[in-house]
Amino acid sequence: MKNVTVSAEQSLGLFAHKAGAKVIANQGSVEVRAQHSRLEMSADQQFTVTSSKDEITISTPKTLTLNGGGSYLKLSESGIEHGTNGDFITKAARYQVPMAGANMQCEPPVFDKTTLELVPTESNGVMSR
Repeated sequence: MKNVTVSAEQSLGLFAHKAGAKVIANQGSVEVRAQHSRLEMSADQQFTVTSSKDEITISTPKTLTLNGGGSYLKLSESGIEHGTNGDFITKAARYQVPMAGANMQCEPPVFDKTTLELVPTESNGVMSR
């Protein structure tokens, strides 16, 4: 079997009650998209994002907020805001503050409207394409 495609007109759910669930691509990319709504990921315990050979980029055209224990870092077009009820400690071999502003363009992906092509229920016993 070379390809397996699953599609649903209304909703699709996957649930593992007693053990874990994995999505692994040995050679290609893995894409997870919410094309016209929100994407939520959460964990009861540790949540880890790792790149073993390259960088990690998180971007948004609006506001990015990192919140840890109530201390936060908020990045937006209007500036950078740090907040904490504790100590604010900066550690660096060198600390430079150039007098010119700088920014980086944020190019969010475009999600075009899609249509659903229904597959006949009887496909000569073939369940994938």
